[in-house]
Amino acid sequence: MAMQTAAAGISERREGTVGRAQRFGDFLSALCMQLSGIALAVIVTICTVNVIARYVFAHAFSWAEEAMVYCMIFIIFVASAAVTWKGSHLCLDLLLRKCPAFFQKAIVVGSTLASVALLLLLAHFSYDVVARLYRYGQRTEALEIPMWIPQGFVPAGLVLIALMMVLRLWTHGPLPHETDLSSEDFHL
Repeated sequence: MAMQTAAAGISERREGTVGRAQRFGDFLSALCMQLSGIALAVIVTICTVNVIARYVFAHAFSWAEEAMVYCMIFIIFVASAAVTWKGSHLCLDLLLRKCPAFFQKAIVVGSTLASVALLLLLAHFSYDVVARLYRYGQRTEALEIPMWIPQGFVPAGLVLIALMMVLRLWTHGPLPHETDLSSEDFHL
């Protein structure tokens, strides 16, 4: 009886921890989507104002294109983290579908861990570039803001995507939404 009670307590704590991780992933994903939406609204606003300035007042803003490009880079990395959390990213699973369920799970776990390792390696090298830009004090050409700020989106985004991959693997298990990849109705 005591063993069952202890096992139930461990199971409840594990489910509580996984539940908290699930809520954190949901929160982070929603935050990423909101930030992406704001950045997209900024792009649309800059573009609209720049077009009006160019064609109505014959004066375009020299910094508009650069600002829109940096916002787009921000959107790509932040929204990619949300897409990763939802499991909506592209997946080449032709061979995976032909494997037995055990091998499907092993392959998904292995590929997730390999992806996380690669993302963190890229983040490390990207951080080195950002640190150099910070030390040299380089500024962007048109906006004249420190170059390390927009370049910092890259390592931060890579780490965020890796975090979402680990959280997703931990909370959802090795297969997206507990779906059997061998079924014909499974689509990413």
